[in-house]
Amino acid sequence: MNNIKDILRNRIFNAVESIAENIDTKAEDIVIETPPKPELGDYAFPMFPFAKALRKSPVQIASQIAEMLSETDDNSYQAAGPYINVKIKREAVVKETLDKVASEKTVSVLEKAAAVKNHA
Repeated sequence: MNNIKDILRNRIFNAVESIAENIDTKAEDIVIETPPKPELGDYAFPMFPFAKALRKSPVQIASQIAEMLSETDDNSYQAAGPYINVKIKREAVVKETLDKVASEKTVSVLEKAAAVKNHA
């Protein structure tokens, strides 16, 4: 299961990639920080690494990316200067986690049932 940081990192990367061709970075290279105050969000993504490739200020990039992601995602994306602050919609994460656990348990039960049936 992908963790939330990887999911967010990929969303940020895909949004940056959608406005820039041939950026010289990978999703794994995107830095994730913790905002200095909890009310600012759960995670912060600095846009400095993309300024040169996009020929825009990090402030402009953060604003554009935050707006794009806010239209397509349940989480809250807020441009704060050269950063994108993200507040996680916890209900969605809990539901996804519970669905994953339920799915794994269902598969486990089915596998055990099949093993019992094959040995009978």
